Amino acid sequence: KKKKKKKKKKKKKKKKKKKKKKKKKERKKKK
Repeated sequence: KKKKKKKKKKKKKKKKKKKKKKKKKERKKKK
């Protein structure tokens, strides 16, 4: 019986996405 060679799987690197910070507008309180 011949032994089968196992193939190594290459891992893919994930690219990190940069999050844009949104400036919050101050809301005027209604009475």
